[in-house]
Amino acid sequence: MGKKGKKSRRKRKNKSKPSEAGGEEETAPQDPESQLPSTVGAKADQDTGQGQTASQPAKEKRRWQKPPVSQEWLKFAEVLCAGAIVIFAAIAQKNAQDAAKSAEATVRQARADSEKIQKLVNETGVKFLRAYVSVQPGGVEPSKKPDELKATINIVNNGMTRAHKIAMRSNALLAPLNYSGEFVTMPHPTRNWLGPSDNFLLMVSVPASETQRKALKDGELVLWVYGRIEYKDDYKGDRYTEFRYYWDGQNETFNFANNGNQADEWPEESDANMEASHDLVLPAK
Repeated sequence: MGKKGKKSRRKRKNKSKPSEAGGEEETAPQDPESQLPSTVGAKADQDTGQGQTASQPAKEKRRWQKPPVSQEWLKFAEVLCAGAIVIFAAIAQKNAQDAAKSAEATVRQARADSEKIQKLVNETGVKFLRAYVSVQPGGVEPSKKPDELKATINIVNNGMTRAHKIAMRSNALLAPLNYSGEFVTMPHPTRNWLGPSDNFLLMVSVPASETQRKALKDGELVLWVYGRIEYKDDYKGDRYTEFRYYWDGQNETFNFANNGNQADEWPEESDANMEASHDLVLPAK
């Protein structure tokens, strides 16, 4: 054996020798890493350095991230959102209430307008369909009595429906044209009804002496014919017509007086009749 083999045996003997105190010599535990070759340690140190170098960017990245939101801010945001929702809901409710009020006002106005239109239609219909009893001057009729003058009154229903319960009062009078006294009327028998476009005649008489006849011819007196007619129509309306016209004894027409001609309502035909001149039928000589 060589020298190397002898040295190794000596080392093993020395290790196996007991200690001077009579016990075995304890050997200190060795670090496993220290038993590794130097190349392995260097490699570990290199790996550790690389790990530290790789972890540094991650730490720096985490360092620049935004901090987490605290619970107080979350609660504040929740309260703020809830308040905004309540405000928007209140505004929407207010707008809805305003819209409902506006719609209700529009409906009320439309209903009122409709009622007005319906009332106007009804009134227009009544005005168009109701009875209109008017008077047209007739003429002077010959009388069997030499001291009497007679005049006829033509009563016409110019309306579209019947007139009912026609009560009449009329009379005639010899008086000056500027007469301002009382016009006394006398009643006539009541007529039950008068149909549309129907007519009938009334006769009135007045005493006339020779002196009055001469005054009538000379224009000092006129023959007044006047009266009042009261009636009802199919719409249960109380109607009336007052009339007053005169003959001056010279012209061949009757003329309506400025006063004493009125009615509850006059149709256009009646207005035309009142404005027109009427031929006078003179008594036979």
